[in-house]
Amino acid sequence: MKEVFFVTYGGGHVRSVIPVIKELKSRGHRVSVLGLTSSVKDLKKEEIEYKGIKDYLNLFRDEEVQLILKYGDMFIDEHFDAGSGLDKPEIKVYLGMNLWDLSVQFESFEKAVELFNESGKNCFLPVNSMERILSCEKPDVTVVTCGKRAEKAAAFSANKMGIKVVRIVDLLGENLEIPYKAKVCVLNSYAKANILSSNKNMDEQDVVVTGQPNIEPTYTKEQLRDFIKKYSLDRFNKVISFFSQPNIAYREDVLLEFIKLMEKRTNFMGIWKTHPNEQMDLYTKYLNTLPPNLLILKEEDTNLILSKSDLVITFYSTVGLQAIAADKPLITVNFSKNAHPVEYDKLGCATSCQKYRRIQEYYKSFT
Repeated sequence: MKEVFFVTYGGGHVRSVIPVIKELKSRGHRVSVLGLTSSVKDLKKEEIEYKGIKDYLNLFRDEEVQLILKYGDMFIDEHFDAGSGLDKPEIKVYLGMNLWDLSVQFESFEKAVELFNESGKNCFLPVNSMERILSCEKPDVTVVTCGKRAEKAAAFSANKMGIKVVRIVDLLGENLEIPYKAKVCVLNSYAKANILSSNKNMDEQDVVVTGQPNIEPTYTKEQLRDFIKKYSLDRFNKVISFFSQPNIAYREDVLLEFIKLMEKRTNFMGIWKTHPNEQMDLYTKYLNTLPPNLLILKEEDTNLILSKSDLVITFYSTVGLQAIAADKPLITVNFSKNAHPVEYDKLGCATSCQKYRRIQEYYKSFT
């Protein structure tokens, strides 16, 4: 029997590990989960027991806790979305602990704040905090799903402590460098080749083709029926869905184009699905003026939306993989000069939209 510790963020990350957690538990392994930010929604929904960052405050000295809470208080109002459904005290401790950790690494709180103001949460790498958490959990294996922030720190700390690491790669591994020792699980042989190409220190046996749990539909016929009825989807000729992501500079411009399309095509239903980590501030000003055939949804199951979509649009979300697996037409939007982490169009699986004026043209070509 193994002790397995999962560290997971939300969205496709947590949905990738949930089936694995359930399977390991069914085989008698002891599983513990650190649910970060929006991952807790899916963990609660699936009735999976987890801990948050604030559950580990007892691992810190009193003076450290005071600093963590102080730093969290300084930034919580600016970085907490009241409509997110998340626990504000948990997010406060998450921010505070990361800033405390950063200030320890640079021996300066001022430097930590400077980095945070420049890069936002991307500068977080709480290796000191994760080392204490791992010392508390004492796992045989640590499982992570992305190369960012607390998950990345957990992998680094596990390496330092001699704990085995499993990394689940949710996309196709293009140009993905993994800067720690791990057994890597990938979707297919194409992703395996990408990982080996970008990580010369890895051997063939370090990368295992396991498939991607998040791609498999998990809804029942009854849930699909209720979903269709709830939004009267059968009344419309087609359903076009857009799966959004945070930190996309031109996101609002794309939303406005999507609204224009739905205003013209009243026989279509448009569904704009927000990402679990998106703050809703962007959308609030539009909610009362949306056409009746356009929904902005935050909580609905991604697979249910995909199942009824005639066309799927995203930036570079893992939902693109789900759309491809479901044989749905896919458009990816990229108005920046930089390539996305995964370019579905280069694989012949999607149409790429790279100019504002072409959005309507691409929509029409599919409708």
